[in-house]
Amino acid sequence: MTAIHPDPSLLKRFLRGELADDERKSVVRHLISGCEGCRGLAGELWQAAEGGQVPKPEPAASDYQKAMERAVRMARERRPALAAARSKTPELLAEILAATPKGRLALAEGDPRFRTPSLCEALLARRAESSSRSLGEAGAIPKRGKSQIEPRELADLALILAGKLEAAEWGTSIVRDLEARAWAHRGDMAREAGRLDEAQRAFRMAQSLYELSSQDPWDWAEISRYEARFELARGQAEAATALALESAALYRKLGERELLSETLGEIGPMALRARRPDLAIDSLAEAVELIDPAREPRRLAVCLHWLGSLLVRTERAREALGHLWRARSLYERLGEPEAVLRVRWSEGRAALAIGHPAEGEEVLLAVRGHLLASGLGQDAAGVLLDLVQLYLRQGRRQEMRELFAESIFLPYRTRDLERGTIAALLMAFVPANAAYSLDARAGRAPRGQTVPARFLFLLR
Repeated sequence: MTAIHPDPSLLKRFLRGELADDERKSVVRHLISGCEGCRGLAGELWQAAEGGQVPKPEPAASDYQKAMERAVRMARERRPALAAARSKTPELLAEILAATPKGRLALAEGDPRFRTPSLCEALLARRAESSSRSLGEAGAIPKRGKSQIEPRELADLALILAGKLEAAEWGTSIVRDLEARAWAHRGDMAREAGRLDEAQRAFRMAQSLYELSSQDPWDWAEISRYEARFELARGQAEAATALALESAALYRKLGERELLSETLGEIGPMALRARRPDLAIDSLAEAVELIDPAREPRRLAVCLHWLGSLLVRTERAREALGHLWRARSLYERLGEPEAVLRVRWSEGRAALAIGHPAEGEEVLLAVRGHLLASGLGQDAAGVLLDLVQLYLRQGRRQEMRELFAESIFLPYRTRDLERGTIAALLMAFVPANAAYSLDARAGRAPRGQTVPARFLFLLR
């Protein structure tokens, strides 16, 4: 390997998978950096290997230049065909989406008109659009965007079309690029469905194909972003955060403002799970600055709510109030009453945190009533826990019992249950003057008082 470019024999071994990890990573880094000459030569070597030709291990400098010239010439020759295919993409996309599920599969499998890179890209973009809406409100179940067909079917159609593309017609690098991206989308869909083993296999395939592709940094950013979601789904928050940060760095370098803002919005929850609240706050704050409120008001509202909630949790409640107010205003204009209630919940917690207990209690009580009326019992239970902690600190045990008496408590698990909250829940069912401590294993109090069975899950 020269001081600037890997020599052709090294590229040949790279394409065959014969390099050690350090050498392979060095070549990958060089190709990702944007060296068009080496990318073109890698494509030439791959095409030669497919055709049964054995490239010379040590071509002279003139051969190296000829290889680069051939790559440029082939790209120019394919440009008209790519442009023509692009012009037909809207019509073909409408046709395949309008067909029945079986009809879509038949068109993808058997009709040559649909075997174009631009249609494959359009299907992946449509699938990505549905996925990009998956970031839900802080503490809420994410919402899925509407689509004519299921996102998984879009990914499957793109994967079929990518496999049908002819490398001789479109170029090996373009075909490998699309195959790698399609497998990454398949992995993301498997992750959403909870099939983590399938997702892992898909991401391995995407990585393998990427190493044989043009090494486009845009593609690697997309693959890394989806793989970050997969790592988070299997409980590897630190790995997820690292991958998402790598994706964000590439999008920032490429000037992809919208994709950068989406990725930063996802880094927030990931970094929080990785116990890096400062990174979570910084990422969400940058996302808020990048999002265009006219084009993506809901995404902005989601990020503002996450940011405000995190600031409350990290004892920066005064900073949170402005973000929460903006989030609530946006949700009100969007007509999302459930989201408004969740923001109001965060505002109530912020009021408590900055030393306004009466205001915070009033907000929490009102929000809890509306949540129960809307059938959102799980959220109402979370508000109940906040009220219980407030009453416990103030020694208002009688009001605690009254609060429980007028509603049905729906037990559920939450990450931030504290011993004080658990104790408060149980104390509501014993006399106010009964002092006791809990035996977490037996679920009993020392004086023979038994913890109500429906609350034993809190002690596990």
